[in-house]
Amino acid sequence: MGGALTGATSITTTGVNTLAISGLQSGTVADSILVADATSGVMRRRSPATILGGSTTNTLTITGNTITSNVNGVSSSSTLSNADSTTASNGLNLVGKDVRMGGALTGATTITTTGVNTLAISGLQSGTVADSILVADATTGVMRRRSPATILGGSTTNTLTITGNTITSNVNGVSSSSTLSNADSTTASNGLNLVGKDVRMGGALTGATSITTTGVNTLAISGLQSGTVADSILVADATTGVMRRRSPATILGGSTTNTLTITGNTITSNVNGVSSSSTLSNADSTTASNGLNLVGKDVRMGGALTGATSITTTGVNTLAISGFKVEQ
Repeated sequence: MGGALTGATSITTTGVNTLAISGLQSGTVADSILVADATSGVMRRRSPATILGGSTTNTLTITGNTITSNVNGVSSSSTLSNADSTTASNGLNLVGKDVRMGGALTGATTITTTGVNTLAISGLQSGTVADSILVADATTGVMRRRSPATILGGSTTNTLTITGNTITSNVNGVSSSSTLSNADSTTASNGLNLVGKDVRMGGALTGATSITTTGVNTLAISGLQSGTVADSILVADATTGVMRRRSPATILGGSTTNTLTITGNTITSNVNGVSSSSTLSNADSTTASNGLNLVGKDVRMGGALTGATSITTTGVNTLAISGFKVEQ
């Protein structure tokens, strides 16, 4: 074989005696396609565009779960079941045909974020003290949860020291210091004074000041020393309770009156219009004996001696009896 055909030539093939050409090389998009006349079998060549273009149609329709493809009037259909080829795993789940987040991880999973492509979860609700804290491994980024106690307690240290006016706080080895000047924020006023950093009672009042006491919460000053007649007496206004000092003379003198009267055996004392009386009986505690006698309330010499009696005299304190009568 090889050369120009000099006449119409047919090669008859059967199902057994086929015709094949081996060693065909790969072509290009510019090559023609070898075709055979549908009746005579005469072979010709055509460009791919004249075969695939023009009268070629392709219609794809979906009815329910059935997909039908009709190309140049030739149809082919396939029905998809509800459990189509879509699956969900590794943290996802499938509800109908809806793929949703949620499910068990089936392998180690990494989500890579950047300074621009960050990861956020919105709508988080407030938690409770029983909740865990989400943490990430410092090297791998693997996420875990820990109780607050294991993070804040245990290995956490907090040391606070004061040297002079410098306060240093050291938490887990990280120190921070602050120096206080002598004129720190502590002040004293309204009856108090500041000595160094010591706030003490004593000082001028800068405003009207009240101390409220009750029957239980009383006010007492211990260690009071004895005073003198020149001291003032502390008094309180009967309505406002405002405290003042007054000399004893202004309290006890002036409008103060004291009248003492005796009527019979009744003694009456009237101080500033307030009276108090007491009556003495005749048989009061006064008695007379051993050479004396009682006449009413008058004690007189005269009476029987009831015991051996001595009267001691001196050169100065002599004893004399005048008025002796001379017997004739």
